[in-house]
Amino acid sequence: VGNPPYIRHENLYPNKEHFRQHLKAFGTQNRTTYYDGSKSLSKKCDAYIYFVTHATQFLREGGRLGYIIPTKWMMTKYGDSFQTFLHDHFKIQAVVGFSARAFEDALVDTALLLIERCEDETERHKNTTRFVRIKDKMEPKDIVDTAEYNFNLEDDDELILRNRPNYRIVAVTQSSLEKRESSKIAHYLKAPQDLIELSENQKMVSLDNLAEVSYGNKTGANDFFFLSEDDLDTWPINERFYRPALKSYRDVQGYTVTGEDTDLYILDVHDYVEEIQRDTKGLASNADLTERVKNSLSRDGYDVLAEYVEHGEQEGYHERATLKSREVWFDMGDLEPPQLVHPYGIDERVIVASNDDGLIPSNRVQCINVKADVDSDVFAGYLNSTVHSALLEFWGRNEGGGSLEIMTYELEEIPVANLEDMGEDQQKEISEAYRALADEQNGAQSQLDSAVLKAI
Repeated sequence: VGNPPYIRHENLYPNKEHFRQHLKAFGTQNRTTYYDGSKSLSKKCDAYIYFVTHATQFLREGGRLGYIIPTKWMMTKYGDSFQTFLHDHFKIQAVVGFSARAFEDALVDTALLLIERCEDETERHKNTTRFVRIKDKMEPKDIVDTAEYNFNLEDDDELILRNRPNYRIVAVTQSSLEKRESSKIAHYLKAPQDLIELSENQKMVSLDNLAEVSYGNKTGANDFFFLSEDDLDTWPINERFYRPALKSYRDVQGYTVTGEDTDLYILDVHDYVEEIQRDTKGLASNADLTERVKNSLSRDGYDVLAEYVEHGEQEGYHERATLKSREVWFDMGDLEPPQLVHPYGIDERVIVASNDDGLIPSNRVQCINVKADVDSDVFAGYLNSTVHSALLEFWGRNEGGGSLEIMTYELEEIPVANLEDMGEDQQKEISEAYRALADEQNGAQSQLDSAVLKAI
């Protein structure tokens, strides 16, 4: 029984290796499966994970462990490797969460993890894992009795949910948890019943089936690459070298984002760099590409940009790790605007905006390009429904009282309605409701939500 420290992986002392050494003890003879093998635990695991794995060395067959730990392993990418470790050796008897924080001074949600050592794979697969959420005060003995309640799940994919005044239980077979494509299982503990059933609906698919999701553009030096109107007054750079940019999602005012929503631009020299690279290819020159581009800027009359680049080097931007790795430090590469922009951090309302003016987003924005055979209006409509907002609540992560954050890989995996299975009338209904929402018509959100739920 234990309550390990909640220390982030970046702050492990003296280093991560100190915490990972014991993983060499797990695995078949002459193999270090969980240390550096095929099932290696992620090096992004926080300290509590290593406390659990270390403690399991002291369990004999049938021995039990009960730790109170953060719920991050149920919602982060590193949780995938930890869950694999548990499935390989243990019955996950129960995960018990609380409607209130267990510790007032901890800024993370916590849950009890209750596991039992079991080397019989068949027995592990037959095990029923109970996700218990305590809604009101309960005596420890009553919590244990609740967590050990016997459910008979006949089908591997069956899920049973029981709601009581003091608690709620979601019972799932361990084999079905193991077979899940995603390591996201926090919804069994946290989400309302309707939302659990919705996320498990067979008419839902992961978002990457319908669209490509990508990270926004990491500049490596925002102060240099993002240009305001005042910056352009000071440095009147030729218009061919900058484009409208979306640095922060706070600038998104509606369901369409335009150049009028932002007064920022991003430096874009990529076409010019490629031009110089072509023109000087094969010429006898000892100068690297950066020097050739800088010389060409002055030769072609782009003196202001040449001076701005020199100013950047005086500030030391070219020595930063991200910029230093580029062939031309001030060239960010091909900047392609996405069709849709999706928030990375979410405070309240979720708006997924159409990028009609081709703004170039920063890395604080998620980029979505809809696949050719998918109607982009219908897809944008779905993403602006309350269904998507609600699913984001347990698909993203809250790092400690701040806004909800959704990583790119999480957005790729989030369940969405499979538009390809919808009839034309259903798609038309969603599209029309979305246009009404974009036009700010009264009742449009309810109209859109009803159309989406009806289609699912």
